[in-house]
Amino acid sequence: MLPLPQFPSAEFETSSFSPEKLGAYIPDWEQHMSQNLQEDLLIKCFRFEPTMERAPNDEEFLADLTGGNMAVVRWKHTPDASDFDDAAAFEVIRRAIISEMNDPQRLRKVAVEIAVLIPAHRPSDDVLQSVWKLFVGLAQQTPSGNIAMLDLVVILDHLALSPRTTATVTVDGFEQLSRLHHLNQVIRDCMTSPYQSSNRTETLTRWINLNAFASLLWSYNLIDGRDYAIQQLRTAFEDRRSSDASDRDGADARLMAAAQWAIHSCQRLYHLSVTSEATSPAKDPQQTTMSEGTGESNGKKARKSSSSSSSSAERWRCGSRFKGRAGFSFRRWEFWQQAFEEAKEFGDCGSETKVEAGAAAGMMEKVLYAGFEV
Repeated sequence: MLPLPQFPSAEFETSSFSPEKLGAYIPDWEQHMSQNLQEDLLIKCFRFEPTMERAPNDEEFLADLTGGNMAVVRWKHTPDASDFDDAAAFEVIRRAIISEMNDPQRLRKVAVEIAVLIPAHRPSDDVLQSVWKLFVGLAQQTPSGNIAMLDLVVILDHLALSPRTTATVTVDGFEQLSRLHHLNQVIRDCMTSPYQSSNRTETLTRWINLNAFASLLWSYNLIDGRDYAIQQLRTAFEDRRSSDASDRDGADARLMAAAQWAIHSCQRLYHLSVTSEATSPAKDPQQTTMSEGTGESNGKKARKSSSSSSSSAERWRCGSRFKGRAGFSFRRWEFWQQAFEEAKEFGDCGSETKVEAGAAAGMMEKVLYAGFEV
């Protein structure tokens, strides 16, 4: 693939674009392209077709021709007023992911450059939140299956090793390190208050993408995704909604958001389902013994406040369609897997939603059989 050049800021007129201009952007461009691609390029440069959808700028035009990642080319970010130079960080991330160079250290170098932009001494909460909001905003603009989504997570995985993104927190009187400090809170805020725009489809799409991002982060052990996973799976399959018949877009979005958790963090879901002590509505919620860091049972009777335990019990509750106990359990796992299979085979949903449901059901089946073989 050709490296994308640095274009002038002014937009060009497609009808006036010439081979000489292209040569200024990509030296020796004719040597890099086949004869057919050269002809196609020049035809698109000079032929005016009113029905053809035109790229809004030269960078999108070239990315479309050369097979570049259009989602990344279309990323947008509005800088905030914090001490973190998020505008510079945005350009660093965007440039590296667009380049698609075969450099195994490419994403690590991005993390290093971003870490340099963070104040050396303990950064303020506003600075760290600015960093995480940048990543979350880009993830929301990235299709759930786009490779750039994984690139963002890998950059954060490298960034988690920097002391500039780490804080010391006290939990139950014990000091411990918090990697990617406040990232989980930023994601939680976005989950609670999803993006709203005049275009409802855009809002639903960003919601699905956010769940894919959070699920990948959980698979890398960068956040605690238990609450989000249960909430999305319950919302998609366990809650009864009379509005689903008239709101197919909303129902499809809920199913696709739930599918991201089964696709990207399926092994974690399975492990919790077969090893955790599920929270039971009939039991005292104070007896819940889950480790916040990994989502695994630690085998000890952890002492938590009544309000915190009650909150967990509420977040992990079951919907009316599932007749079982709250929390993670193998029975609930089977219920979710069957729901994905039924959505794929018999669901009244769109073709893309059926594909995602099938991918989720297939992944759950693979992990299930792999678990039995261990």
